[in-house]
Amino acid sequence: MTVRTLLRDNLGIVTRRMLRAEGVTDHKLRRWIADGQLIPVSRSVVARPWADPALVRAVALGGRLACVSAARLRGIWVVDDGRLHVAFRANHSHFVDDGVEPRPRAHWDSAPLDPLGDLIYLESGLNML
Repeated sequence: MTVRTLLRDNLGIVTRRMLRAEGVTDHKLRRWIADGQLIPVSRSVVARPWADPALVRAVALGGRLACVSAARLRGIWVVDDGRLHVAFRANHSHFVDDGVEPRPRAHWDSAPLDPLGDLIYLESGLNML
């Protein structure tokens, strides 16, 4: 798999570990960030500048895009409540609200129906519903 494919298949957002597994050095990663080809989302996650802002925000909050926010990103018509819906696992004790309005809606789940899903930062269709 190429880095381009890895980013495309994960909606433009990946962990630094995933990039290192594809042979990307720390030096190259820092250069891509400095050049604006990638943006840091958290200590361990980077994204392409074109990545969906809702997805990037969910990851920056420490969760996965969920519920109606995930459905919207998947192209499913939803009744929009205007909030960002983010799923957190039960072992994630809290999240720090980023202060952006409207405030995110946190979803906590100790045992999701589909624990991994097909994408690392987007809830699966099963969990989304």
